[in-house]
Amino acid sequence: MDTPFGSFEPSVELDESQTQTIMRSLEFLEAVRTSIDRSFTVDVEGDQPLIVKTIRRKRLELPVFEALELDAQRLYGYPPTNQVPLRIDGQPHNGVVIQGDTPLMLDAITSIMHIAINNDSCLPEGLRMALE
Repeated sequence: MDTPFGSFEPSVELDESQTQTIMRSLEFLEAVRTSIDRSFTVDVEGDQPLIVKTIRRKRLELPVFEALELDAQRLYGYPPTNQVPLRIDGQPHNGVVIQGDTPLMLDAITSIMHIAINNDSCLPEGLRMALE
């Protein structure tokens, strides 16, 4: 699968509709990242593209392919996870959990980016505290 962040092959087989759902989320994520203030950059760690922003001298990392894999698995039929994949200064952070219906993780990452661009004091409490 060709994405705005490079080539990615999910561990599960997706049909055309599922692939289109993921591609729409990836395109929206990239549009938000590049169109508002360009404060989020893309870094690569191994084969993992990370969307990165420094907030209060801490590095917020949003792993694109990790989120994409979780979405592919969910669309395939695996039980969803409510834990949004993100890192602070390279370490996994478990402070953002989605309640209720589980949206795509790519959409959750896009939402976190959008909030951080507009007003990082409105980030979810666990994430905001970890960035202080």
